[in-house]
Amino acid sequence: MPIILGLAAVFALGYMAVSYPKTRRPVAALLGVVFIGLTVQYQLNDQPSPAAIGVEDITLSGLTYDVDPRLTTLSGRITNNHPELTLTRLSLRARTLDCTNDGCTVIGDTEMQMSLDVPAGQARAFSTPLRIPALPELNGTFERELEMVSATGRQ
Repeated sequence: MPIILGLAAVFALGYMAVSYPKTRRPVAALLGVVFIGLTVQYQLNDQPSPAAIGVEDITLSGLTYDVDPRLTTLSGRITNNHPELTLTRLSLRARTLDCTNDGCTVIGDTEMQMSLDVPAGQARAFSTPLRIPALPELNGTFERELEMVSATGRQ
């Protein structure tokens, strides 16, 4: 019903602007303000804000690294253990380490965002590129660390 009333008002204002030339500018300004107001209201009300999901509610398993001269791809399975929220975004931090008998040195560090759609209580396969530029030559063994930084979801 509000849509029909809105269209009737637009047609009435349009008729008035055509019939009475002196009202064209005020009618155009009024229609512009109404259009901007409706657009802002739609943007604010129609998109729910993302909700935080604890990283303890997310499980990564079966992780594999596909190393290629230009790019490393991280693949695996992600499980959303949250009881209500659908997982929509996950932030991961990947570190590359050069480990010797004296300990490990971080030689690469990157954070990436993954856009996902994993409903509550379900699992999905994923694959994401890792970009760690300018790695130096190794003095020891090559190791990797992966840390979940944050996760967000929606109802």
